Amino acid sequence: MSVRTGTAAPAESAGATGAGDSMRTTMEKPNGDSQVGTEKGPFGRLVFGTGHDSLLGYSGDLEISFGYDFSHILELEGGVPIYWLSMDPKAVSAETTIPTSRYGSFGDGFFKLELAPDIDLLDYTLDIAATAPTGASVVSAGRGTWDINNRMQHEVRKPFNPYLELIFGNLLPATTRLARASTISGAEFQARLGNTFKLPHSTAFEAAFYEAEPLTGKAAGAALLPLGRTIQLSDHGFLGSVLLSHARWNVDITYTRSISNHLDGVWGTIGYRLGHLRKSESE
Repeated sequence: MSVRTGTAAPAESAGATGAGDSMRTTMEKPNGDSQVGTEKGPFGRLVFGTGHDSLLGYSGDLEISFGYDFSHILELEGGVPIYWLSMDPKAVSAETTIPTSRYGSFGDGFFKLELAPDIDLLDYTLDIAATAPTGASVVSAGRGTWDINNRMQHEVRKPFNPYLELIFGNLLPATTRLARASTISGAEFQARLGNTFKLPHSTAFEAAFYEAEPLTGKAAGAALLPLGRTIQLSDHGFLGSVLLSHARWNVDITYTRSISNHLDGVWGTIGYRLGHLRKSESE
């Protein structure tokens, strides 16, 4: 789901959509980059992230990706996260685990498509993300994952910019950045309803509630979960994000709370875009 992300990454991680990814199309960015060209061209992205959640502890990654802008409404991107820190729970008994730090683990390779068509009175973005199980066992899902995020937003009157996100995928919408820690054998649906409060100096605060329900299947692939912990597929909670965005870089700090699973997570990212920059992203 996300995050990733940066597209987090977060989700959320690369395979999961997150608040920072979706905000790229909703925040105003000042014009100050002399390298703006046509709407087509290759680009690269570096996203550094670190955080903590009450399920898997501390983690951090560097997401490296390359992509191509086909127009002002369509871009493709692919890459891989490198987890410079992750927690590896090693079982001592059926009730307890000893979390051991792991360093330098490659995550699952990912592919993302973003489509943002021109629609009057509505900002609409479609994000489709998929991963392949190419990463180390401590951070890999061990199977392919996918998620589809539909985001619709409309500015009613400042500071009210309500939005609705409808998300489908086989990633659990847990608070952990390592969303691949648990996948499901079927599909999950999540709805988010929130508002983006635009602030001075290209900053914004975003708050939302979410509700998640399984469509088919059951919990599976819980190799990264500490023993004795289970995740409720029917989940609800809230999130809040502070975002600072520029034509080439962005900062995102997000707090999430899963009420059903009693989980908290805090994650921060700093992203930088290299190469081609679309005109619409500099305005």
